[in-house]
Amino acid sequence: MADIQDVKVVPLTTHMDDRGYLTEIARSSEAPEPHGVVHKFGQVYLVGDMSKGTIREFHKHNLLWDWFFISHGSAKFVLKDDRDDSPTPRCWRRW
Repeated sequence: MADIQDVKVVPLTTHMDDRGYLTEIARSSEAPEPHGVVHKFGQVYLVGDMSKGTIREFHKHNLLWDWFFISHGSAKFVLKDDRDDSPTPRCWRRW
């Protein structure tokens, strides 16, 4: 599994104390760092499913900025670079 060009995984910081926790998921910003990554707002989804082993769907986007935050439980993601003009063609990553 190699890195895929133009894919960025942004680690989030969580602040915890006796009241609970706070995690900043995204912020609108002109700056590219440390995670000023939301330059244009589109949609927000909250998906819940209590069944273990549920596969949401395999699908393809030609151009997409996706933001995932798993608030409870876990998830697995697979991303494959099928761009013909990419310097990392056919590479894939699993998280």
